[in-house]
Amino acid sequence: METLQLIDWAEALEALSAEPSEAGLLLELLITFHGETAEHVQRILQAAITFRRGEAEMMDNGRVRPLHRVLKDHAHAIKGSAANLRLWRLAKVRLPA
Repeated sequence: METLQLIDWAEALEALSAEPSEAGLLLELLITFHGETAEHVQRILQAAITFRRGEAEMMDNGRVRPLHRVLKDHAHAIKGSAANLRLWRLAKVRLPA
C-alpha cells in the first residue's frame, strides 16, 4: 500500500487563519469538513432509514432516486471533500461500482 503524507504541516500552518498550531489546524479542518459533508451524511442516514422501511427509492435533489444511487453519490461527495482537504486516506477509499 502506498504511503502518503496526510498533511504538509508547514504549508498548512502558514495558511491557517486560526491558532497557528497543529491543534488549531486540525480544528479548522474538522470544521470545514463538517460544513462540507453534514448534508451528505444526513442524506445517507435518510437513505438508511428508508431502506429499513423496506423502500428502494427516495426523494433526493428534487427527484425520486434509487437508494443505491443516493448512497453512492453522497458518499462520493464526502470522499471528494476529504480529498480537497488533503485527508488522503479517506480520499483513496475505493467506492463500489
